Order: sequence, then structure tokens, then C-alpha cells
Amino acid sequence: MTHQMIRYFFLLSLFFSLNAALFAQTNYTTKATLAPKLLKLYEQAKTQVSTRKLDEASKILKKLLTEDSRFIDGIILLANVYHDQEDLKGAVAGYQQAIAMDTAYQPRLYYQLALTQYKLQQYSDAASNFGHFLLVEKKSEDMLSRAKTYQRNALFAAQAIQHPVPFTPVRLPETINSSSDEYWATLSSDGGSMMFTRRVNNQEDFFHSRQENGTWQEAQPIAELNSPLNEGIHCLSGDGHTLIFTACQRPDGLGGCDLYTSTLNGGHWTNPINLKAPINTASWETQPSLSANGQILFFVSDRPGGLGGLDLWMSRRQVDGSWAAPTNLGKNINTKEDEQAPFIHPDGRTLYFMSKGHPGMGGYDLYLSRIDEKGEWSEPQNLGYPINTTANEGAIHLDLEGKTAYFDSDQFSKTPGTANTRADIFQFELPEQDRPLAVTYAKGIVQDKTTQKNLAALVEIIDLSSGKRIFSANTDLDGSFLACLPMGYNYALNVSKKGYLFYSENFALQEQRNRHEPYQLAIKLQPVPAENSTTTKPEPVILRNVFFALGKAVLETSSFPELQRLVQLLQTYPNLRIQINGHTDDIGADADNQKLSEQRAKAVYEYLIQNGITAQRLAFKGFGESKPIAPNTTAEGRQLNRRTEFVVQ
Repeated sequence: MTHQMIRYFFLLSLFFSLNAALFAQTNYTTKATLAPKLLKLYEQAKTQVSTRKLDEASKILKKLLTEDSRFIDGIILLANVYHDQEDLKGAVAGYQQAIAMDTAYQPRLYYQLALTQYKLQQYSDAASNFGHFLLVEKKSEDMLSRAKTYQRNALFAAQAIQHPVPFTPVRLPETINSSSDEYWATLSSDGGSMMFTRRVNNQEDFFHSRQENGTWQEAQPIAELNSPLNEGIHCLSGDGHTLIFTACQRPDGLGGCDLYTSTLNGGHWTNPINLKAPINTASWETQPSLSANGQILFFVSDRPGGLGGLDLWMSRRQVDGSWAAPTNLGKNINTKEDEQAPFIHPDGRTLYFMSKGHPGMGGYDLYLSRIDEKGEWSEPQNLGYPINTTANEGAIHLDLEGKTAYFDSDQFSKTPGTANTRADIFQFELPEQDRPLAVTYAKGIVQDKTTQKNLAALVEIIDLSSGKRIFSANTDLDGSFLACLPMGYNYALNVSKKGYLFYSENFALQEQRNRHEPYQLAIKLQPVPAENSTTTKPEPVILRNVFFALGKAVLETSSFPELQRLVQLLQTYPNLRIQINGHTDDIGADADNQKLSEQRAKAVYEYLIQNGITAQRLAFKGFGESKPIAPNTTAEGRQLNRRTEFVVQ
């Protein structure tokens, strides 16, 4: 076939295509060409629609279309009626019929068709038709913006439904859930304590339950905190001893809703205190989440300076205990839509929250984001379908392991035989990819070694790689404390109290440790002996965070925080005299071990002198391998025997 013949058949084909399109575009009736008696019926139908008499409008339009099935305006109006009657499939059929008659008659029909398909969860078709709308719409910036959001969510939902994540919610027992609404459950880091909100007679109050042998006990109201006003959205510190909660319209409030705090001491909660400025403002502050170390507070606010209506904000606790001016979490987290319900896991890195502005199933979806070493939040990760649905998903809170998530819902608790629902608290196993980083904890009780009485003491934990203090708190009156320890780092624990020698412990977590094995500590502080005291001298105090280069007497820089603690003790008690003792394990020759232990003791001795402690108050001695405190048959035992300690002279 010649090029001329090809061109001829192409032009002939184009001629027939254009005529077919022209015929299709004019082969329908409009209001301008409708018979007068049918136009009267159409106007009657419009009147019924305007007064929301949809059934009457439907009857009239069906009668009209029986007379003229090609009346495009009637088809569109009937499709709108079907949509408003929740007959979405009927609406889709009507919109598709009208578009097939003329794609350009009402370009915005693509939007209405796509939106209806979206509601029917026909996500691929919806995404395609939102795309058509974006091509033809030229005027409404608002509709274009909404169409882009819907199209993005439709594309996400289509993939999410094809790749669902495991989700088997389990309702908590009747010791927690009742015939009333229960919601917003938070846990202490050891998982032994749960606090939640219960609505009774339209009144929000706090309730508390303890878990014993894996069973939640009967929840009890917290009388010290509950009042005639509502006590609602809250968070617990990692040790369960600090509560921050939302209260509205209180006399000392700065705005509609403010954040308040209370402390558990001696088994009793203190009177709530308004956090005041800069945390609270004349705007709305709510939904707090406190980091496990108590140093960072996340919350929701609509204060000026945000990126949307409701944004996530954070504030850091300052050295004097006050809160710094809050900062917005930024565009990686916040959008022009609303973000709510932050939950920072005890790993200190993983944030869970709900948002309307990130790609999702629609409405509020649940997301996670992780913060890196530079303080940047990662792109939020949707928790997937069916954890997220087209409905609004609420807040979740996780246990320390990050395996079990707790949430509240009214979708699974319908009263039999009725449409009534109530909010209950559920749990489910979070998919592996959505879990936080591994975390364990140290839990202990501090006592006087001589009297065995519980002590209120200062507990501090230092990240040995950075020298930064990650935890600092006073024990409760019963001497107890709990501190979370994210895996992947080595930590130094120090317990101190005026009038006592300090206690130290080392947590080597740079290499993975089983997160199911928390540290349980019984800490005995020894009183500082009075000058010229005739009582028995204190036992040696092991400096568990003093480290040396392998086989050498060179101090590692990670030793300095502990040695500074010893300097501080000697400065506080200027009459205290001590001897530094060095010890080794049994590997190597006796003479070599004796020499190394003495050199290491001397290195600590010289460090103290260099930091202002006079030599007259110090002595040092090496004992080699002669005084083991554990069998040298295991690596752990040998590590314990390689130690530096001090004894009071």
C-alpha cells in the first residue's frame, strides 16, 4: 500500500470518527430541547430535591425518563438523588450514562463520579476519574486541591487493600470495659499499670487497673484526680509516677483546654497543677505524650504558627525543670489538614499519630515516623489496611515491647438487637514493620544498707557514648524507680543521696539484649562514715563505669562521668579518705595481672589528683587476680572480676 493510500484511509477514518463523535454529542435531549410537558416535570423534580423530598423527586424523574430516556439533565439529577439516598451504585450508573452521552457536557461530573466510586471503595476507577477531572477543570482551585487529595488516597487505598496487614482486635476484659464508654488507655513502661478514661453519666473520669499474673484487675476510679469537671486525654511517664492530662474551662486555665500535671508520691496523686506558659496558651492544648525519660512533651494545639488547623508540637524540659517554648514538629509531620493523638514510644525515636493530611484510606489514619540522630522526622508511614479504613481511626498506645497496641473503638461493641454502640478498649498485635526500636528497662528499689529502710534518692542514667544524661529522677518515697533503656547503647546508672556513698551500675546494650529481660535492681546505699568513726568501715564501692584500653592502664573517655561523680563525692566530704583498688581476672600470668591492676588503680588515683583532690586523701593498690567476686569460668564472671573500686580509709 502506497503512502498516498495510507493517508487517504487515515483521513477517511478520521472523518467517520468525527462524525460519530458529533452524532454522539447531539444524540440526547437537554432542557432547551425537552418537550414542554416533560420540562414541567423536571422543574417539579428540582423543587422536590430543594426541599429534600428525595423519594418524590425520584418518582418524578423516573416517570420523565420513561418518556425521554435520553434527557441528559434528568439523568444527572436522578444520579444526584441516588447519591443523596445512599444508592451509590445507582448514582455511579447515572453519572457514567451521562458522561457516555457527552464527555464535555458537565466536566465536573467526573469529580462526582469519582467521589461516589471512592465511597464505594472502587479505588482504581475513582483514581482514574479524578485524573480525568484534573485534566478538564480549569477554574476551581478548591475542587482541584480536593481532587488531588482524593486521587492520592484512592491510589494508596487500592494498593493497601490488595496488600492487607494482619489485624485481629481483641476486646479487653470486663474488669476494664463496662457498659459505659472507655477510651484512651495508657500504660506504665513495665506494663503493670493502666490508666484510662471512662464516661459515666456524661462525666469523664480517670480509672486505674493493675495487671497481676497477666490479668487486668478490676479498674478503680482515681478519687484524688476526679472532679465534677471532665478529666480526659492524658499520658503517663515511663515509671507511672507522673501524669499529664487535658482539662477544659477550669478557673486557672489560660484557654479553652489546658494541660495539667500531677505526681504520684507515696501512693497518692498530688493536686493537679496547670503547666502554664509557654506550654498552655489562649489556644487549645490537648492530647499530651511524655517521653519515657520525662524530658520531652508532645501535644496537640491550634496555636498560631502551625501548618494546619491542629498540629503536633513538642517542648523540652530545661535544666531547671521548666519547659522550653514549644516547637512545631514541621512539615514532615504536620500538614494543612489536622494531626492529632501523638504517642512517643519509650524507644524515644518512634512517634505514632493520626492525620488527615498524609496519603491514606481517608479521614483520620494512623501513621508512624522515626526521628534520626539529626533530629529530622522521617516521612510518615501509614500503618496499612485494615488497621486504617475509610472511617476515622483513633489514637493508639503501645506496650514497651512494641508488639501490642491498645486503641478504643465503637465499631466492635454494638448492643445486640440495637444500633447502639459504646467505646471499648481493644488490643491487637502490631505488624513487625510498624514496631518501634527494641527497649528494655531498669527497675529498682533504693535502701539504706544498714537499716534496710527505703530511701528517696536521685537516679541518673548516662549514655556512655555521648556523655549525655538520658534519665534523671528522684525515687518515690518507697525508694522505687523505673527507667527505660533503648537498645543499641551502653549506659551508666548512678544513684546518690546526701549522706551516702554513691552506687553505680553498667548496662551494656550496644549489642542486642533480650528485651524480655529487664534489669531488676536492689540497691543498697552505704552511709558516709563520720570522721574518726569507730563503726565498721563501708564495703568497697565498685566503679562499674570505669573502663580501660584492652590490656592497658589508659582510661577510656567513657569513664569520665563516673570519675567526676567520685570527684564530686570527695569535694562534698572534704575529710573523706579513700583507697583505689584495681583487680583483674585470671587470664595471663599472675605477675602481669598484679602489675596491670596496680597501674590501673594508679591511673584513677592520678585522675583524681588532676581534678583537684589532694594526694594526702588518696591511696591506691593493685590486687591482680587474688580477690575475685565471681567464678572465672565464664566471660560474664571474668568481666565482673575486672573491676576498679574504692574503699573508705
